Amino acid sequence: MPKNPSSAAASSSAKWPAASPAKRLSGSTSAPMRAMSTWCSTATCPQTSLCTSSNTLSAPHPRCTLPLKPDSLDQESIDPSYGPRPRGDPMSPASPAQQFTQRPDQRPAQLQCVLFDFDGTLAETETFGLDLDYEVYRHFGLDVAPQDAQRIIGSEGISVVNDLFASYGRPDLTFDDYLAARKDASVIYRSMDLQLMDGARQLLEDLHRRGITLGVVSTTVAANLLFALERLDLLSLLDVVVAGDMVDGHYKPSPVPYQTALRLAHTDAAHTIVVEDSPTGIAAAQAAGIYTIAMKASELVQDTSAAQKEVSSFAQLQL
Repeated sequence: MPKNPSSAAASSSAKWPAASPAKRLSGSTSAPMRAMSTWCSTATCPQTSLCTSSNTLSAPHPRCTLPLKPDSLDQESIDPSYGPRPRGDPMSPASPAQQFTQRPDQRPAQLQCVLFDFDGTLAETETFGLDLDYEVYRHFGLDVAPQDAQRIIGSEGISVVNDLFASYGRPDLTFDDYLAARKDASVIYRSMDLQLMDGARQLLEDLHRRGITLGVVSTTVAANLLFALERLDLLSLLDVVVAGDMVDGHYKPSPVPYQTALRLAHTDAAHTIVVEDSPTGIAAAQAAGIYTIAMKASELVQDTSAAQKEVSSFAQLQL
């Protein structure tokens, strides 16, 4: 399903700056975590917290001690080759000795961090999104084949939808027409029956007890992603969250979402494993130099052969 920020931002009560990298979020509704919203732009940060009383994302948050937003970010600041950052300075480059040297097909000898995709990996949401998509296609009189409809999974949606309309004889339709006809994606994360994949919670709890840094890296916008994570009672287990509207338009398969998570987790690709379910997400993780395991627990069958390893359930996932 499309997770382009433009598809959900209008319905969200949160105000996310359109062009900012991610930052740490201290103080969630459950336990301290290193989730990411945006870098501070003032000495008193309008930090976002999850408001359980109103079920919305709200600001300001009074306990921000984060660094101010840097004037600019060059490629070095998001490149995994610069390795772990000192905990007091997440933007400082690492020394040459810390630089990334491991190939992504080598499983980490010392695991420090595991990063999970959300949709279709931790939770079965992709089928909900496709149902909304099929409603749109039927609205326009299109009989879209499943393999074509599934191309949108894990992507930002715009190019896939435009190509799909053209290939089905409706080049006059655009992504804007698609959004206008589609129910807002927020209904999936806020109203539908969200379920974790079997065994997912047990694995997360085990990794958390072992002191492994845990993160979620998704193309879904933050307002929906954080809401869903709270509904599923996962926030207390997570250290890092990177959402689709936190990477300045650099959606998967760009490596930037995973590079951002590495930087904010103060680790590097050589000590990290990614768990993904889509070709798009696998490509993003591998472009960031991270060993990638494909999770095939979803009802949707996708080509995940590019991953270093494939498993069919969380019970098979040995980390």
